[in-house]
Amino acid sequence: MKSQLKNFTSLPLLCALCCLLLLAGCASPTYYSQAAFGQLELWTKSRPIQEVIQDKETSKLEKRKLNTTLDILEFAEKQLLLPAEGSYQAYVKLNRRHVVWNVFAAPKDSLNPKVSCFVIAGCLPYRGYFSKADANQYARRLNKKGYDTYIAGVKAYSTLGWLNDPILSTIIEREDVSLAQILFHELAHQKIYVKNDAQFNEGFAMAIADHGARLWAADRNTNFNSSRKNMEPELIKLVIDTKHKLNVLYSSNKSLETKMTAKKKYFQDLALQYQTLKQNWGGENIYDNWMAEGWNNAKILTVGTYYDYVPYFQALIKECSPDLESLYKKVMQLSQLKVAERREIAISFTTAQQKNTACR
Repeated sequence: MKSQLKNFTSLPLLCALCCLLLLAGCASPTYYSQAAFGQLELWTKSRPIQEVIQDKETSKLEKRKLNTTLDILEFAEKQLLLPAEGSYQAYVKLNRRHVVWNVFAAPKDSLNPKVSCFVIAGCLPYRGYFSKADANQYARRLNKKGYDTYIAGVKAYSTLGWLNDPILSTIIEREDVSLAQILFHELAHQKIYVKNDAQFNEGFAMAIADHGARLWAADRNTNFNSSRKNMEPELIKLVIDTKHKLNVLYSSNKSLETKMTAKKKYFQDLALQYQTLKQNWGGENIYDNWMAEGWNNAKILTVGTYYDYVPYFQALIKECSPDLESLYKKVMQLSQLKVAERREIAISFTTAQQKNTACR
C-alpha cells in the first residue's frame, strides 16, 4: 500500500486516501476537508528540484539552497543511514511563513495534553491546520471549554514516508546548518516512529538532527555553532524546570485557587529568569518575541514534547557513536516497550537517578 501511495498519479484520489489513512480519527469532516485541500495545494504546486534549479526565473538563493538540500540528503542517506531516497526531490513555493499551524491545548490545572488521534500517526498532543484562521477558530472553541491553548507555526512536517514530501519555501532561507537539522529531523521520523508517543519521537528526532548537523557541518567545513545554538539550551532548561514545578503543583492537594495563583507566579518567575539570561548574553534579544507571547500550560507542553527526552537520546548517541546501526537497533528495542516504561528510562536518566545508556 505504501508504494502505491507514493506512485499514485491521481491527485484528488490520492488526497482522499491521504485523509483516510493519515487523518481518520477523532475529528470532524470539516477538519478532514481542510487537511485534504492543504495537502492538495502542496501537490499541485510541487516541481522537481532539478527543474527549479535550471529555471532562469529561480533566484540565486533558491538555487544554492536547493543544491545544498540535495547535498544534505545524500549525506543523510550515506552517513546517517536515514531513508532519504525519494523524499524532498520536489520543491513547493508557498506564499506564507508556515506550512501548518499546530494547536496545543491542556486544562488550566494540568499538563495532560488534549490529544487528537489518527490512523497512521497515532495520538498526538496537538492538531494541525493548513490555515491559521482555522487553527485560531479551533483554539477559540477550546478556550471556551476552559482549556489553555497555544498555536505554533510549523515550517515543515513529515508524512512518515507514506508520501514523497517536498522541500518547502518555508524552510529554504534557513542557515545551511539549520536546514540540515530540519531535514534530518523529518527523516528521523521516517526511520523510527512510535504511535502514541510524541515525546519519544520528537526527542529522538531532535537528537538525531543535532548530531547529524554537527557531522555534516564538520564534513563541509561549516561552522555549526552560533549564538542561537549556544543560548537555546539555557533557555530550554529554564522552561523545563518551570514545567517540573507545575507538575508538582498540579499533582498536589492544594485548592484550585491556590494552584492558579502559584501558576501565575511560576510564569512571572520564568520571565524574570529570562531577563537575567539576556543580561548574561549581553542583551541578545532573539527570543523576545517568543517569550512575549505569554505562557500557559499549552505553551509549556510544546517545549516538553520536543525536549523532555533529548538528554537521554543525546547520551545514547554519544555511547553508540560512530556505530549508528547499533544506535537504531537500540532505539527500536526501546520502541517495543510500553510508553510508561520508555518514559521511566528517559526521565530517570534526566533526573540523574540512572545513567544506563548502554548501546548494546
